Amino acid sequence: MKKIILALILSLPLAVIAQPGPGRGPGGGQGAGQGPGRDGRLKSLEIAYLTRELNITPEEAEKFWPVYNKYQEEMKTAMTNSKEADILERQQQMLNIRKKYKNDFSRILTPDRTNKLYEAEGKFRDMVRKELQERRELLEKRQEKRGG
Repeated sequence: MKKIILALILSLPLAVIAQPGPGRGPGGGQGAGQGPGRDGRLKSLEIAYLTRELNITPEEAEKFWPVYNKYQEEMKTAMTNSKEADILERQQQMLNIRKKYKNDFSRILTPDRTNKLYEAEGKFRDMVRKELQERRELLEKRQEKRGG
């Protein structure tokens, strides 16, 4: 199962970068990989990853995902609103949000699985970042070969 999820994660960024889609043509529109389709696919992969890592049952999922979605919205808002803010201030805001939601998550999952949630989030982001970086490097190498 891990290999299937990893294969999906690995194939996602290249497919998104390789196909410009509407409004993302060369030199205009949104940047490569910035369209709404990417967010939906990435969100689906994240849901699958977290569900597997945390062993979320269907009954738990019914309660967990609405809370998690609110948590993510608050985190996104904090990151967006504090882009210009001091890095420590932004980290403190994000920590406060995590603390706020820890109790909510612990009512649905066990406290250990709640801690594992925060770890799994970081691992997922790291995997996506690493894969995007590798895909960019591969794309740059291919462009160098064509140009030189």
